[in-house]
Amino acid sequence: GGDRDRGKRPMMGRIAHDLADVVFVVNDNPRTEPLNQIVADIVSGFPVEVHNANPGQHFNWLQDMWHTRHTKEWSEMLNTLKAQNQVRRYVIEERFNAIRIAVAMADEGDAVVIAGKGHEDYLEWKVNWVDRTKHWFDDRQEARDSLQRVVPL
Repeated sequence: GGDRDRGKRPMMGRIAHDLADVVFVVNDNPRTEPLNQIVADIVSGFPVEVHNANPGQHFNWLQDMWHTRHTKEWSEMLNTLKAQNQVRRYVIEERFNAIRIAVAMADEGDAVVIAGKGHEDYLEWKVNWVDRTKHWFDDRQEARDSLQRVVPL
């Protein structure tokens, strides 16, 4: 989460990379810290092979694809998603979407590990960089809802 020990973030990224076939980097109580800084700290722990997997890309593809859409062409958003898909390392800052996508991507026999929040049933961040607020959000409930909505193919 935000406003915590930044030194642990690269280690978390490396451990996730080493132990998982697919990794989603998502927000977890950013508090007063910018999400893109938290993400940058975590993905810095991915090995150099991941960072160099898309040498033709002239932008930071290890970021939430929506950032590229707001600042560049739609094609950049698509290129970001393609680059992340190539290494199966995704940055989706919106926790709700990340949980739903992870559950939907899982195949029979896969395990989806949702780490970070534990028993907490809220997300905390600054709104309009004025006030810190807590909003209800329960990983367990979102995972249950996602499982109920997955349509078997």
